[in-house]
Amino acid sequence: MYMAIRKSLPWILCLPFMIHRPHLEILDAISGKELPCLEELENNLKQLLSFYRYSPRLMCELKLTAATLCEETEFLGDIRAVKWIIGEQNVLNALIKDYLEVVTHLKDISVQTHRADASAIALALLQFLMDYQSIKLIYFLLDVIAVLSRLAYVFQGEYLLVSQVDEKIEEAIQEISRLADSPGEYLQEFEENFRESFNGIALKNLRVAEAKFQSIREKICQKTQVTLAQRFDSHSRTFVKACQVFDLSAWPRNTDELMNYGEEDMIQIFEHLETIPTFLRESCRDGSDHRGNLLMEWRELKGDYYTKK
Repeated sequence: MYMAIRKSLPWILCLPFMIHRPHLEILDAISGKELPCLEELENNLKQLLSFYRYSPRLMCELKLTAATLCEETEFLGDIRAVKWIIGEQNVLNALIKDYLEVVTHLKDISVQTHRADASAIALALLQFLMDYQSIKLIYFLLDVIAVLSRLAYVFQGEYLLVSQVDEKIEEAIQEISRLADSPGEYLQEFEENFRESFNGIALKNLRVAEAKFQSIREKICQKTQVTLAQRFDSHSRTFVKACQVFDLSAWPRNTDELMNYGEEDMIQIFEHLETIPTFLRESCRDGSDHRGNLLMEWRELKGDYYTKK
């Protein structure tokens, strides 16, 4: 949309902003043929939660055995309407917390011959919950979501100068980059707790899954970095960088340095404003040297700031 608008309005700038839950946007962008494991994990989690959610009897049993997961499942409402269960941080945390209880409950259901349909579904869900790659991927996704949630919080909860936006996104990109090789808080917890079994449950497909997991991990990090980097627009970054001149905390303390500080940035800002037709018409109307006047006012502003300080 931005590129289309810019053809008619070339002075328009594109500045990054954060939606409420950026990790959902990332999942939309990175899932697909290269990472089918994400949709597979999504489908398995939906089947697990739906198994309980749409059966009052099973929800009562879940509440007695895994209260945290039960609460989060109820909070979601219609499971089928949730786009990304694997993007629900609280749900993933609840499953981790109640993992042993859920597996134990499903094992009990799987051997109950008088509940044949539920027994068959429980067996299929156990295959998912006892799969090494699936459980490890949940922990890794929690690390990725944590980085993106912190980024969203910065945008929503703190006052940011426009010149600081790129820096915050760049920090998140670097954090994601590190997750490709170094475990985050959640993955480290998994690796520390896994000793041939996980919470006493013997996981399956270990040898094949470990090599495959590293490939998945690298792809998720790489595609997430690319998606975040796409928020940068080279046409706009020059202007954004020039706006750093308004960050008083970055001003030089030395009077000689302050004297010439920011003049190139002010010229860049002025040159961008000159591309706006209304600004250009106003400039031409009175014939004043607006560039020279701007630099003079800029020097006076710095002088007043230094004197008052």
